Amino acid sequence: MVVSVTAWALAACLASIGSAATLEGRVVGPGKDLHDVVVSLEEGPGLPPLPEAPDASMNQVRRQFSPRVTAVRAGVGVRFENLDDVFHNVFSLDKRNPFDLGLYKGKRRFAEDRRTPEEAGEPKVVFSTAGAYPVFCNIHPDMSGTVYVFDHGYFAQADSDGLFNLQVPDGGAVTLVAQGPGL
Repeated sequence: MVVSVTAWALAACLASIGSAATLEGRVVGPGKDLHDVVVSLEEGPGLPPLPEAPDASMNQVRRQFSPRVTAVRAGVGVRFENLDDVFHNVFSLDKRNPFDLGLYKGKRRFAEDRRTPEEAGEPKVVFSTAGAYPVFCNIHPDMSGTVYVFDHGYFAQADSDGLFNLQVPDGGAVTLVAQGPGL
């Protein structure tokens, strides 16, 4: 699949002086899952830090992850709330950050420790290393998602039309990277 990123405001972005700018663009391609595409600045030294970011969510809805793709900065948590009326298990075998949240249905947990939902807390995983992390449910083999983790905060997720707004730092040209399932 070939995906191109069309930047509507690239000239204005590169000409901005004195403050960070917002790059508006559209991801175009033959797929219809454009909201699963994450656009980011190419990793590299010298990207100025951004303020802390809140936790993200990747919930279970209608036996699917929603959203199927999410992007976070390293050190930020991703919450996995089960909004279905069936049990799910969220796990990843990625060696950089393996996890298994056990079986749970809504706020009810089915685990050997028998902690109450208040004691166990909402299922959350903190990713500390940049990369793409596949996420699965061991009860529903067709459920899969991806968490993209960045060392910087310069990324955005496209909407269903492929539109995105990406904050970029001052200082000249930027290189955009688009990634997502099937790219």
